[in-house]
Amino acid sequence: MEIVTSITKLTKIFKDKRWFDKDFEEFAFNNFCELLQVLSPEERLLVLELTERYLWIPAGEYVENIANAFNQMPPEALTGISKIYLFPISKPSDAEKIKSAVSLLYDFKSMSFKLSRYLGKQFKVVNSFEELQPPFELKENELLFLVDDYIGGGRTVNACMEEIFKNEKISVAQTAIAAIGCQLETYHKLMDAGNKVYCANILLKGITGYDQPDLAAKKIAIMKVIEDSIPGSKKFSLGWEESEGIITLKRTPNNTFPVFWKNIKRHGKTLRAPFLRIENFS
Repeated sequence: MEIVTSITKLTKIFKDKRWFDKDFEEFAFNNFCELLQVLSPEERLLVLELTERYLWIPAGEYVENIANAFNQMPPEALTGISKIYLFPISKPSDAEKIKSAVSLLYDFKSMSFKLSRYLGKQFKVVNSFEELQPPFELKENELLFLVDDYIGGGRTVNACMEEIFKNEKISVAQTAIAAIGCQLETYHKLMDAGNKVYCANILLKGITGYDQPDLAAKKIAIMKVIEDSIPGSKKFSLGWEESEGIITLKRTPNNTFPVFWKNIKRHGKTLRAPFLRIENFS
């Protein structure tokens, strides 16, 4: 694919996805254009194909997406429930993530009255793991929702549940998971383990989730050539744990292909990624 054709295609993608209406769209679009100019024709084709599949949810769209996830809980599962606890999915060692995620929970709590199936139910935000330790117990008329913007490989949510379920007064039956986005494989693993999982967006792997094995292998090889030009991408090849993520939220998860969030170096120039992830940002 030639450069001019690729930029025309990129413009159409932005229009079709209404990305020109989003915050920082100019930064993303300009960086995409510069990226396409240093890629080979087959690399451009692959990046644009992934961009067509890409999900971009900025901060301003968080609450409506979390509400979408909560609305997936069947009304009958809420019968008799009067109080719902909200806790951000995080590792016990990650106090900073808890602190930053709690604001989303308060934002959601403030508009929960708009969700008809939750009318009359009390919401309480839990600010730390300590609050869920004994003597805390979930009563029969209570639920605990574990909430995140994105669930990738599942390590964080599993670590979170492992810590929470140390309290024998909290059961899997009274716990649910809600997320803006979740990788399909992880979603199935969580469901198979008996968890209730509600996601606004369930995501396939960007390449192997869409293509037959032979074609996928060729595209993976092309992506790895691109990654050879991305400093520091080896650890995140194809996304953390090879998640092949194609999603950007308030911050692009490291599960996403590095070409979308790490700077690339070609022809003696360093070019900024379209959905640049600031590494020292907590």
